[in-house]
Amino acid sequence: MKPLTYLLIDFENVKPPATEVAQIRGDEFRLWIFRGPHQNKFDADMVEAWQPLGERVKFIQSAKSGKNALDFHIAFCLGLVHRENMAAQCPAQYIVVSKDGGFDALFEYARTEGCGVMKAATILDALSMVTSPRAQATNSTMQPENSPKPAIQKAKPPASAKKAAKAAVPKRTTPNADDAEKVAAFLRAQSTNRPAKRSTLEHHIVHILGNGVTEDVACAVVDQLEREQFLSIVNNKIKYDFAKKKL
Repeated sequence: MKPLTYLLIDFENVKPPATEVAQIRGDEFRLWIFRGPHQNKFDADMVEAWQPLGERVKFIQSAKSGKNALDFHIAFCLGLVHRENMAAQCPAQYIVVSKDGGFDALFEYARTEGCGVMKAATILDALSMVTSPRAQATNSTMQPENSPKPAIQKAKPPASAKKAAKAAVPKRTTPNADDAEKVAAFLRAQSTNRPAKRSTLEHHIVHILGNGVTEDVACAVVDQLEREQFLSIVNNKIKYDFAKKKL
Protein backbone atom coordinates (compact mmCIF):
# COMPACT_ATOMS: atom_id res chain seq x y z
CA MET A 1 0.00 0.00 0.00
CA LYS A 2 1.48 3.35 -1.00
CA PRO A 3 1.38 6.21 1.53
CA LEU A 4 -0.81 9.17 0.72
CA THR A 5 1.05 12.16 -0.68
CA TYR A 6 -0.50 15.57 -0.15
CA LEU A 7 0.65 18.38 -2.45
CA LEU A 8 -0.38 21.70 -0.91
CA ILE A 9 -0.02 24.40 -3.58
CA ASP A 10 0.36 28.05 -2.58
CA PHE A 11 -1.36 29.33 -5.73
CA GLU A 12 -0.70 32.97 -4.89
CA ASN A 13 3.02 32.41 -4.49
CA VAL A 14 3.53 29.80 -7.20
CA LYS A 15 1.85 29.76 -10.62
CA PRO A 16 2.48 26.19 -11.82
CA PRO A 17 1.98 25.47 -15.52
CA ALA A 18 -0.66 22.95 -16.51
CA THR A 19 2.06 20.64 -17.84
CA GLU A 20 3.39 20.20 -14.29
CA VAL A 21 -0.05 19.61 -12.81
CA ALA A 22 -0.57 16.92 -15.45
CA GLN A 23 2.36 14.97 -13.94
CA ILE A 24 0.37 14.35 -10.74
CA ARG A 25 -1.16 10.95 -11.34
CA GLY A 26 -1.94 8.06 -9.01
CA ASP A 27 -4.54 7.18 -6.39
CA GLU A 28 -2.08 8.01 -3.60
CA PHE A 29 -1.93 11.73 -4.49
CA ARG A 30 -4.06 14.48 -2.99
CA LEU A 31 -3.82 17.92 -4.63
CA TRP A 32 -4.90 20.85 -2.47
CA ILE A 33 -5.06 24.26 -4.16
CA PHE A 34 -4.82 27.23 -1.79
CA ARG A 35 -5.95 30.41 -3.57
CA GLY A 36 -6.42 34.05 -2.71
CA PRO A 37 -9.77 35.90 -2.54
CA HIS A 38 -9.43 37.23 -6.10
CA GLN A 39 -8.30 33.99 -7.75
CA ASN A 40 -11.68 32.87 -9.07
CA LYS A 41 -10.81 31.86 -12.63
CA PHE A 42 -8.51 29.17 -14.03
CA ASP A 43 -7.34 28.55 -17.58
CA ALA A 44 -8.98 25.69 -19.45
CA ASP A 45 -5.69 23.78 -19.81
CA MET A 46 -5.22 23.94 -16.02
CA VAL A 47 -8.72 22.55 -15.41
CA GLU A 48 -8.09 19.75 -17.89
CA ALA A 49 -4.80 18.92 -16.16
CA TRP A 50 -6.30 18.32 -12.72
CA GLN A 51 -9.65 16.89 -13.94
CA PRO A 52 -8.37 13.25 -14.03
CA LEU A 53 -7.67 13.49 -10.28
CA GLY A 54 -11.40 13.85 -9.63
CA GLU A 55 -12.28 14.14 -5.94
CA ARG A 56 -8.60 13.98 -5.02
CA VAL A 57 -8.41 17.72 -5.85
CA LYS A 58 -9.50 20.13 -3.11
CA PHE A 59 -9.76 23.94 -3.22
CA ILE A 60 -9.25 26.18 -0.19
CA GLN A 61 -9.82 29.90 -0.72
CA SER A 62 -8.85 32.69 1.66
CA ALA A 63 -11.75 35.04 2.31
CA LYS A 64 -9.45 38.01 2.84
CA SER A 65 -6.16 39.16 1.38
CA GLY A 66 -3.18 40.17 3.45
CA LYS A 67 0.41 39.28 4.23
CA ASN A 68 0.72 35.58 5.11
CA ALA A 69 -3.07 35.10 5.02
CA LEU A 70 -2.83 32.09 2.72
CA ASP A 71 0.21 30.75 4.59
CA PHE A 72 -1.85 30.49 7.77
CA HIS A 73 -4.56 28.61 5.87
CA ILE A 74 -1.95 26.12 4.67
CA ALA A 75 -0.46 25.67 8.15
CA PHE A 76 -3.89 25.16 9.74
CA CYS A 77 -5.07 22.63 7.14
CA LEU A 78 -1.75 20.78 7.34
CA GLY A 79 -2.17 20.34 11.09
CA LEU A 80 -5.76 19.11 10.73
CA VAL A 81 -5.09 16.51 8.05
CA HIS A 82 -1.94 15.25 9.80
CA ARG A 83 -3.92 14.72 13.02
CA GLU A 84 -6.67 12.89 11.12
CA ASN A 85 -4.19 10.60 9.35
CA MET A 86 -2.35 9.86 12.59
CA ALA A 87 -5.60 8.94 14.34
CA ALA A 88 -6.59 6.70 11.43
CA GLN A 89 -3.09 5.16 11.33
CA CYS A 90 -2.87 6.17 7.69
CA PRO A 91 0.72 6.74 6.46
CA ALA A 92 1.04 10.10 4.71
CA GLN A 93 3.59 12.67 3.63
CA TYR A 94 3.04 16.33 2.88
CA ILE A 95 4.83 18.65 0.45
CA VAL A 96 4.03 22.36 0.39
CA VAL A 97 4.78 23.94 -2.98
CA SER A 98 5.73 27.54 -2.25
CA LYS A 99 8.66 29.93 -2.57
CA ASP A 100 7.88 31.54 0.78
CA GLY A 101 10.70 31.03 3.30
CA GLY A 102 8.43 31.70 6.28
CA PHE A 103 7.41 28.03 6.51
CA ASP A 104 10.85 26.73 7.43
CA ALA A 105 10.68 27.13 11.22
CA LEU A 106 7.17 25.65 11.33
CA PHE A 107 8.15 22.63 9.26
CA GLU A 108 11.24 22.00 11.38
CA TYR A 109 9.00 21.80 14.45
CA ALA A 110 6.35 19.70 12.64
CA ARG A 111 8.95 17.09 11.73
CA THR A 112 9.94 16.72 15.39
CA GLU A 113 6.28 15.86 16.06
CA GLY A 114 6.28 13.09 13.45
CA CYS A 115 4.78 15.08 10.57
CA GLY A 116 6.62 14.21 7.35
CA VAL A 117 6.36 17.64 5.74
CA MET A 118 8.71 19.09 3.15
CA LYS A 119 8.75 22.16 0.90
CA ALA A 120 9.41 22.48 -2.81
CA ALA A 121 9.59 25.42 -5.19
CA THR A 122 7.77 23.65 -8.05
CA ILE A 123 5.49 20.67 -8.55
CA LEU A 124 8.23 18.82 -10.42
CA ASP A 125 10.59 19.33 -7.48
CA ALA A 126 7.87 18.05 -5.16
CA LEU A 127 7.32 14.89 -7.21
CA SER A 128 11.06 14.20 -7.16
CA MET A 129 10.97 14.35 -3.35
CA VAL A 130 8.19 11.79 -2.89
CA THR A 131 9.60 9.04 -0.68
CA SER A 132 9.21 5.33 -1.28
CA PRO A 133 6.44 3.37 0.48
CA ARG A 134 9.05 1.50 2.54
CA ALA A 135 10.66 4.68 3.85
CA GLN A 136 7.33 6.33 4.58
CA ALA A 137 5.95 3.29 6.36
CA THR A 138 8.63 3.66 9.03
CA ASN A 139 7.28 7.12 9.89
CA SER A 140 3.72 5.96 10.62
CA THR A 141 1.95 3.22 12.54
CA MET A 142 0.50 0.76 10.02
CA GLN A 143 -2.13 -1.99 10.36
CA PRO A 144 -2.14 -5.43 8.73
CA GLU A 145 -3.73 -5.18 5.30
CA ASN A 146 -6.82 -7.27 6.14
CA SER A 147 -7.61 -5.72 9.53
CA PRO A 148 -10.49 -3.23 9.81
CA LYS A 149 -9.61 0.45 10.01
CA PRO A 150 -10.55 2.22 13.24
CA ALA A 151 -12.85 5.21 13.19
CA ILE A 152 -11.14 8.60 13.15
CA GLN A 153 -10.74 9.91 16.66
CA LYS A 154 -9.72 13.33 17.91
CA ALA A 155 -7.35 12.05 20.57
CA LYS A 156 -3.75 11.19 19.67
CA PRO A 157 -2.55 7.60 20.12
CA PRO A 158 -0.96 6.97 23.55
CA ALA A 159 2.74 7.79 23.69
CA SER A 160 3.53 4.22 24.80
CA ALA A 161 1.82 2.83 21.69
CA LYS A 162 3.80 5.13 19.39
CA LYS A 163 7.07 4.16 21.06
CA ALA A 164 6.23 0.47 20.73
CA ALA A 165 5.37 0.88 17.04
CA LYS A 166 8.63 2.70 16.32
CA ALA A 167 10.63 0.06 18.17
CA ALA A 168 8.97 -2.71 16.13
CA VAL A 169 10.09 -1.28 12.79
CA PRO A 170 13.73 -2.10 11.95
CA LYS A 171 15.72 0.84 10.63
CA ARG A 172 17.57 0.67 7.34
CA THR A 173 21.32 0.49 7.88
CA THR A 174 22.57 0.91 4.30
CA PRO A 175 21.90 3.81 1.90
CA ASN A 176 19.69 3.38 -1.16
CA ALA A 177 20.87 4.52 -4.57
CA ASP A 178 18.47 7.46 -4.61
CA ASP A 179 18.93 8.69 -1.01
CA ALA A 180 21.48 11.37 -1.92
CA GLU A 181 19.31 12.55 -4.83
CA LYS A 182 16.27 12.99 -2.54
CA VAL A 183 18.29 14.87 0.05
CA ALA A 184 19.88 17.09 -2.63
CA ALA A 185 16.44 17.93 -4.05
CA PHE A 186 15.16 18.82 -0.60
CA LEU A 187 18.17 21.01 0.24
CA ARG A 188 18.07 22.70 -3.16
CA ALA A 189 14.45 23.71 -2.48
CA GLN A 190 15.45 25.11 0.92
CA SER A 191 17.24 28.22 -0.30
CA THR A 192 17.33 29.48 3.28
CA ASN A 193 17.60 27.86 6.70
CA ARG A 194 19.75 24.92 5.59
CA PRO A 195 21.64 23.14 8.38
CA ALA A 196 24.95 24.92 9.04
CA LYS A 197 26.78 22.04 10.70
CA ARG A 198 27.43 18.47 9.60
CA SER A 199 25.99 17.00 12.81
CA THR A 200 22.78 18.99 12.32
CA LEU A 201 22.54 17.97 8.65
CA GLU A 202 22.92 14.28 9.50
CA HIS A 203 20.09 14.55 12.03
CA HIS A 204 18.05 16.44 9.41
CA ILE A 205 18.62 13.71 6.79
CA VAL A 206 17.12 11.07 9.08
CA HIS A 207 13.86 13.07 9.03
CA ILE A 208 14.05 13.74 5.28
CA LEU A 209 14.34 9.99 4.58
CA GLY A 210 11.36 9.19 6.77
CA ASN A 211 12.90 8.43 10.19
CA GLY A 212 13.45 4.88 8.97
CA VAL A 213 17.24 5.04 8.58
CA THR A 214 20.14 4.97 11.00
CA GLU A 215 22.65 7.75 11.54
CA ASP A 216 25.16 5.67 9.56
CA VAL A 217 22.97 6.08 6.47
CA ALA A 218 22.77 9.84 7.03
CA CYS A 219 26.55 10.01 7.40
CA ALA A 220 27.02 8.10 4.12
CA VAL A 221 24.64 10.46 2.31
CA VAL A 222 26.59 13.50 3.54
CA ASP A 223 29.82 11.88 2.34
CA GLN A 224 28.31 11.33 -1.11
CA LEU A 225 27.04 14.91 -1.36
CA GLU A 226 30.52 16.09 -0.45
CA ARG A 227 32.11 13.84 -3.10
CA GLU A 228 29.67 15.22 -5.67
CA GLN A 229 30.70 18.74 -4.55
CA PHE A 230 27.20 19.78 -3.55
CA LEU A 231 28.73 20.89 -0.29
CA SER A 232 32.06 21.22 1.48
CA ILE A 233 32.73 20.76 5.19
CA VAL A 234 35.46 22.46 7.23
CA ASN A 235 35.53 22.08 11.02
CA ASN A 236 31.97 20.67 10.99
CA LYS A 237 30.69 23.80 9.16
CA ILE A 238 28.97 23.37 5.79
CA LYS A 239 29.16 25.46 2.65
CA TYR A 240 26.55 24.57 0.00
CA ASP A 241 26.97 24.82 -3.77
CA PHE A 242 23.97 23.71 -5.84
CA ALA A 243 24.71 25.95 -8.82
CA LYS A 244 24.14 24.04 -12.08
CA LYS A 245 24.68 20.72 -10.34
CA LYS A 246 22.48 17.67 -10.50
CA LEU A 247 22.99 14.11 -9.30
